[in-house]
Amino acid sequence: MNEEDGKQEEKFEFTPEGESIEYISLDQAKIQAIVHARDNQDFYPSMYAGIRLIWEVLVAEESEDHYDVRLSFRPGGGFQGKPGVEQLIFDKTGELRVRQILDEPTDNGIALDSEQIVYVTDGRNDRINVIGPYGKLLAEWGSSGSAPGEFNWPSGLALDADGKIYVVDRENHRIQVFERA
Repeated sequence: MNEEDGKQEEKFEFTPEGESIEYISLDQAKIQAIVHARDNQDFYPSMYAGIRLIWEVLVAEESEDHYDVRLSFRPGGGFQGKPGVEQLIFDKTGELRVRQILDEPTDNGIALDSEQIVYVTDGRNDRINVIGPYGKLLAEWGSSGSAPGEFNWPSGLALDADGKIYVVDRENHRIQVFERA
């Protein structure tokens, strides 16, 4: 048996100028993804402007020619919702090739009235759901838009003692007030 047969061939790549090409590791790609997200926050929708965000690596995979890193991202502090997910793909030299938001954070507002009726914002469908005992849907209202009673990502709500419902209409930059039935 030839001595060379058992050895794995080392591959070196060079630029046209004769310089060796440096590659990053998967661990370096994970760090680079968080640093890039932190340093380029203008990529996120305007609702996150000026808000401190937190990132965590969810998944990092290596293929023959790139690294696929998925990060969770969420507002810092007392955020109680579901974090968003973004994907960053780097080639082996560390150059960012793709960045995209796969899912935005959701912070569905929930409020309970004195009769044990639950009011829930449904940001994805631009509506409010009213839920009774045993999870029975009692009512829902709202649709996409900017007219009264329409929403663009309702994200929070509160009830007062006078029977009013206050809904944070996040992307329309307003709070709408409704009467409880």
